[in-house]
Formats: sequence, structure tokens, C-alpha cells
Amino acid sequence: MTGHKRPLPPTAAESPVARRVLVLAPHYDDEVLGCGGLILQLAAAGAKIVCAFMSDGSGGVEGPPEGSTREQYSKRRKEEADEAVAALGIDSVEHLGHRHGLQDGALASSLDQLTSHVESLLQDHQPDLLLAPSPLEVTPDHQATFRALHEALINRRRGRTEGGEELASQDDDSSVGDLALRVLCYEVNHPFYPDLLVDVTAELDEVVDAMSHYRSQLERHDYMGSCRGLRRYRSLTLPDSCRYAEGYCQLTASDFTTRSPAQLIAYLGGAPSLVAVTSPRRVSIVVRTYNRPRRLAEALNSLALSTYRNVEVVLVNDGGRRPEVAEDFPFEVRRVDFAENRGRSAAAQAGVEAATGDCVGFLDDDDLLAPEHLESLTAMLRDGVDVAYSDAAVVCYEPSTSGWRESSRRLPYSRDFDRTILLLDNYIPFHTVLMTREALERAGSFDLQLPIFEDWDLLIRVSRLSSFVHLARTTCEYRHFLDGAADDPSGGHALGGAASARPDFETLKAKVLSKHATDLGPDALARAVTRMRRQAVLAGEAADLTQLPVPFQHGLDGAPYLSSPIDVVVDPASGLYNVGCRRLMLRGRRNCGVDLNAPSDLKAIYEDAVQAGRPLPVSFVLGAHPIDHFTGAMRAPGDELELMATLRGAPMPVVKCVTNDLLVPADAECVLEGYLSPEGHVEDEGPYGEFL
Repeated sequence: MTGHKRPLPPTAAESPVARRVLVLAPHYDDEVLGCGGLILQLAAAGAKIVCAFMSDGSGGVEGPPEGSTREQYSKRRKEEADEAVAALGIDSVEHLGHRHGLQDGALASSLDQLTSHVESLLQDHQPDLLLAPSPLEVTPDHQATFRALHEALINRRRGRTEGGEELASQDDDSSVGDLALRVLCYEVNHPFYPDLLVDVTAELDEVVDAMSHYRSQLERHDYMGSCRGLRRYRSLTLPDSCRYAEGYCQLTASDFTTRSPAQLIAYLGGAPSLVAVTSPRRVSIVVRTYNRPRRLAEALNSLALSTYRNVEVVLVNDGGRRPEVAEDFPFEVRRVDFAENRGRSAAAQAGVEAATGDCVGFLDDDDLLAPEHLESLTAMLRDGVDVAYSDAAVVCYEPSTSGWRESSRRLPYSRDFDRTILLLDNYIPFHTVLMTREALERAGSFDLQLPIFEDWDLLIRVSRLSSFVHLARTTCEYRHFLDGAADDPSGGHALGGAASARPDFETLKAKVLSKHATDLGPDALARAVTRMRRQAVLAGEAADLTQLPVPFQHGLDGAPYLSSPIDVVVDPASGLYNVGCRRLMLRGRRNCGVDLNAPSDLKAIYEDAVQAGRPLPVSFVLGAHPIDHFTGAMRAPGDELELMATLRGAPMPVVKCVTNDLLVPADAECVLEGYLSPEGHVEDEGPYGEFL
């Protein structure tokens, strides 16, 4: 198992396609050197391309040439860039550095401003493909541009309500509008590990022509040789017909939001530059383990990379074989060894009692911390804040012939602190938490009668007397090893298997709820339920269909289409559910077109609604169980929601929609709620390219 993305060089070239492309170029000329051939291909295919130059081109550390001021040099390079992007077929240019005074060579000092500009670019241009410099580049401005993109995608995942208040939670790993975003990292001055090669043999002369416009650069450096040389090198694993190629690393928005900056650089095969932070404040990390030597080594290795260096580890061996710790482990280790297995609560309490730090955190032996984790949270424990917690990516691994392979990575627990919701369910993975010793002491000991949920119970008690703050950044991994036996050192879960597999799981959960029931009165419960429900819905003016990943699926499509949603309505005349399957044509932020020309049950029900002058509530299910589409294709008497459950061969859980009273399958990935207008609008629909 590895956290690195180091593939063998591809042996076949690919040709990415896109409709809206955003190019982030730290300097004037990076767009040519890094991705000029691909830009030419995308422009020829009709893509709308925007190139944003992040710095002002004033010369950076190298400075302007002799006889020229920085202002003169910046103006000259800007004019050259306008000529170069025209040669590449780029539609529009954003000279951000020139306009906002972002100095060449100093982008890292303006990271917040740079991040804000990248957020605006993403919002304004809604790209489905983004070209950005690799974080493995040696130039600080390239690294800063990638970091700004990282921060921007995290901020967009969080989103904003109409009033500007941050949304408290979102189960998706990225902004709804970024779900379809594809990021390709390009290389300029440091080769990386590409997993995509693009044949640019036919475009090379045009790339060279575009580069020739940067006369000020060619006077100082052999960039023309670099332009040809790297592309020639990248073609070596491709067929002989390919003489020149560009290499890219492929990422999604989720790759950014489920990894810390250091983790993402390591994932791409690089070595992140980590700056050690010293502080008189001692941090104790309690590590519980039980016969998991390989997983424990991985957990301790992650901790050893911490940028925060005033750390002690309290290693609690819960009755297993005495674990080994590497001789070069950088932190002091305090050992607690039980003669027999005493369970999670006892192990945690023994660790706390042995700890000497001013702050205490926890790490089970099957989880990981990012290098930035402790540095980020200790900085937040000030001004009356006793508890800080971050986000954890939930990563599932499945066995393969070469070991454990990552099968999924999600971010389901990102929520700002809400005590009433914490009283209902634990949404804070324990290893994301760092708290002061005073907060722990005020809360009291772990409940030794709880074999599981001991962390949830403690957090509820801590929250009575201590303030919490949430850092909406991924700094931890919460790992699940699928199909691993509890007693298998290479699989399972820490301290005796998955809690949810216990037969008394619900009973023990009810015990915690009962223990703290007096904290959650009827009014608080009502507020919590309302909050949780609203957070799952984008309603009213916040609803924006253009933020969904709705692609053009065919070159001749008249608009983007949702190709296979299942529509759910109730026939007012009979009270029976009708289910269909039909395409939706995107018409705007809050409107879709439905083709009701052909005879269908929905057409008949809708015509009755038009005659009665009332809107017809309808919900469209996206991401349904595969067999549900059979129901949508059938015309059968009776209630078709019941038919759907019959075809599944098992009871089908349903939930009531938020803006109407329709019931829909509870396991749907997404539900669009709305109505068919009683005014009987008739507009052109199509063409649907697949049928032409």
C-alpha cells in the first residue's frame, strides 16, 4: 500500500476534451512552456479558454535586464503575453499580477489574495478543465499558485449561504460546481510522474511560434531549447510516430479537499518542504494499539513527520504483543502495557493519566495524521478556545494482488461545531481533536462501561464546559480496511474490529443518548433536526442547476443534459405513484426542459394538472439503484413506487422530500425537487445528439 501516485509513464497518448478551460500561469510564458500544445488542441476543438497570469512579470529575483526598470520590463512582458496567447488561440486573458500588483517572485507572500483571485476565476468561468503548475516545481511562484488553487477548492467546498454564513456541513468532497472539474498539472522546470501524455507533434511548430513572441525571455534564456527538449523527452514511451508530447498529472477537486498540502505533494510523488515549529507547549498524543505492528508503524511514521516538534507519544498496548518503535523515532515515547485486553475506554484513560503534555490528542493505530495537523490545531488553542478539531478524509482500502489498494476517499464529517447535533450523533472523528489538559480534567474520565462510543461520550461532556472551534481543512486520514479480519494484523480495525459490526451497536448508542438526554430538550431537538435537514438541501434562490456536473455528452447536443434521471409524481386522480425515466435539458439556474411529446403516463397526469390550473410537484432522482430504471421504463397498473420495491426484491427505504410531499428512495445520491408549470410552457427541446 502506498500513498504515492507514481505510475509508469503511459505508453499511449490521450487527447483531453473540454468546453471551458482555465489556465493558471504563474509567469508570462508558463502557458506556452507547460501546456502550449494541449491549449492549441483544445482551442481547435472549440473550447473557450481563459488564461490567468498570476504575477506581474517584473523580473522576480533575477530582476529586469540592464537599462530597464521593473515597470518597463513588466509592461514589455505583458505585451508579449498578449501576442503569445493570441497565437495559441486563447479567448481571453486575465493579467491578475499586473492589475493587482502581485510581484513576480513573491506570490507566496500574497497567498490569501492569490487564493481569492483563484476563487473568483473558478466562479466566473466555471471551467470543466483547469491547467495548473505542478506543486513539484522548484519555482516558489509555481508552488504558491498550486497552493492557492488548493485553498480555493477547499473554500468552495464549504460554500456560503445567501447571508454569507458558512454552511456547517457538506458530505460531498468538493463544491457541487467542482464535481466535474478535472485538473491537469503541467511541468515547466521540474519533471514529475505523469499519468497522461498528450501527443503534440502536430502542434510543435505553433508552440515554437507562440514562444517566439517572448523575446525578452529568449534574450536571457534558452527557453526555446527547453520548449522542445522536455516535449521530446516525454515522447520516449510513446510510438515512434509521436515525436513530441506533453506530460500531465490528473487530479480532481476531491484530491485537493481530502488531502492536506503536504499530503497532496507526497501523493504526486514529491517531498514536501516542511518547516519545523518549536513551542514551549507540550503536546501528548495517546496512541492505542492491539497487535497491529504494521499499521502502528504507519501511524507513528505519519506522526514523526509532524511540523510541530514539542511532542510526546503515550503508547498504550492494550494486552497485545509488545509493539516496537523505530530507534530513530524523533519523539519521546511513554509506554503503558496492559497484561490483558481491557478495551478502548481503559486504554484511552490510561494514556491520559500517563500524559504530561499541556494539550492532548488521540491517534488509533490504523489512522494517520498529516504533517500540518498539530501545528494547525495548537495555533487555534488560544483566546479561550479549549478544543480544536479538523477534518478527516475517510479512506477505504481493499485487498489486491499487490497489497492494500485505496478504493475510495471521502470527506463526510466536515461540520462546524454544533452541540445539539453532537448530542444526537458524533460527527467528530476523535483523532481530528486536540484539547487542553484543563478541558479534559473538567470533563472527567472516560466512561469505562462503554466498550465503544467512549470518544463521543467524552466530547459531549467536554462540550458542557469548554469551547470548540473547527478547522475546515483535511489534516487526518480515517482508514477502513475492507474484508480484513479483526485479528489480522493487516486488516480489520483498531482494538478489535469495526464497532458497527457489534450486535449491541444500537444498544450502546442508545445508552449514550440516554445518558445525556437531559441536555437535549424538545426545543433543542427540534432545532437540531431542522438544521440537519436544511443542510441537505439547496433551496430557493440558493438552488443552481448549473452547479451540477451536467456535461455535453455529444457534440450535437442542444444543451447539457441529465440523461437518465427517474421522475416521481403522484397522480392526483388516483393517489398512486407514477415513475418514469426521461432526460432533462438544462435551461438555466432553476429551469430544466422535459420532453412530453410522446404519449406517457406523466404527460397524461401533467395535462390534467394544466386543465386544473395547478402545478404538478415532481422530483427527479439522480444516482438511483440500477434496477429502479426498469420501473421507469415500464407502464404497469398500480402504484409504481411499490413496483420499484418489488423489483428490488427487498423492502425499499423512502424519505419525504423537503419542498413537496413526494416519497423518493432513501438511497438516491441526489434529488431535484420542483414542479411542472400549470401555464403549460412549450419551448424547443433538443437536439439530443445521440439520436441524430
